[in-house]
Amino acid sequence: MIQKRKQIIFFSAIIIVCMVGMIMGLYQSPQKRMARLLDLGQEYLEDGKYEQAFAVFDEVLDIEAKNKQAYQGMEDTATKWGYLLVEDGEYDDAIAVVKKGYQRTKSKRLKNLKKKFKREEKVVKMREEMLLFCEDLVAYYATDDYESISDMLNTEEYENVNNGLWDLDMEENGNIIIDVDDCRVGFYRIRGYTHMIFCGDYAGDERSERGIWLKHGDDANSYAVGDWKNDRPNGRQEIHIDHFQKDPPEPGTWRYMEESGNVVDGLWNGDVVEISQGNDMTLHAYSVKYDHGYEVWLDDYGLLARRPLYGKGGALYSTQHSPYENAEGIFGYDEGI
Repeated sequence: MIQKRKQIIFFSAIIIVCMVGMIMGLYQSPQKRMARLLDLGQEYLEDGKYEQAFAVFDEVLDIEAKNKQAYQGMEDTATKWGYLLVEDGEYDDAIAVVKKGYQRTKSKRLKNLKKKFKREEKVVKMREEMLLFCEDLVAYYATDDYESISDMLNTEEYENVNNGLWDLDMEENGNIIIDVDDCRVGFYRIRGYTHMIFCGDYAGDERSERGIWLKHGDDANSYAVGDWKNDRPNGRQEIHIDHFQKDPPEPGTWRYMEESGNVVDGLWNGDVVEISQGNDMTLHAYSVKYDHGYEVWLDDYGLLARRPLYGKGGALYSTQHSPYENAEGIFGYDEGI
C-alpha cells in the first residue's frame, strides 16, 4: 500500500514538473519574448532613450526580419535620434544612425533623411564662404548697384560657392535660403539650370514683393529686377543679359540685351520693350506684344509686328520667321532652353 502511494506521488510530481515546464516554455516562446521586446522598445522610444530603443528593435528584427511593428519602431527611433544628434551638430553620428536604420528597414523615409542630413552637413561646412558672398550681394542690392552684382558672377568667390552647391546635389526645384541682416538670399536649382540666386524680400520662405534674380551661364550673365508674388515673378520686370565676347567677335552676335515689361507667373504679358546692342555697337529697340509668353503674330504666315523705338525706320517693322515654340519670360520660368 505504502509502495503504491509512493508511486502515485512520484508520477504526480512528474506530471506537475512537465506542466510547469510546458507553461514556462509557453511563456518563453519566441512570440511572447518578441511581444515583451516590442513593448520595451516602445517604452524606450517614448521616454527618449533612443539608443536603447534602437538596440531592442534591432534585436526583434534579428528574430523576425519582417516584423511590421519593429520596422516602424526602428524607423521612428532612427528619425528622432538622428534629428537629436543633428541639433547637437553631430552630423556624422546622425548619418550613421539613419544609415543603419535604412539597412535594416529599407525605409524610403530614412533614405531621404540620410540625404537631407548629408546635404545639411555640407551647407554648414560651406556656410561661411556662402555668407561672405551673400553679404557683398546684399550690400550691392541695397544701393541698386546691379552692375557690380552682375560682375560678382565672374569672381572666384562665386565660382567656389557654385561648385559647393553642385556638390550638394540639390534636388530639382530645391533651394537654400540664408539670412543676412534684414535681407535674405536664396540659392535655387530650376529645371536643370545652373544655380540661380534671389536677393530681396520674402514672405516666409516664398519670394515676395521685390528682388533681383541672377543667373550665371557659360556665355552670358543675366539678372532680372522686379516684382514677385507667390514665389514667382509677377508684375514689372527688367532683364539684363551681358554676353561674354570672343576675340574677334562672331558675326551676327550681340553684346547686350535688355527687356522690360509686365510678367504673369514669369511669362511676358502685354507690351515689352527689347533693346539690344550688336558687336558693331549700334543699338536697336522694339516694342513687342506678348500674350502669356507668346509673341503676337499679325497673320498665319509668321509675320511678327515689332514697333521700332530707334535703330530702324518706319512706323511698323515686321519680320517673317518661324513662330517660337516656347513661351518667353524670366529665365527659369520661361519654357525655353
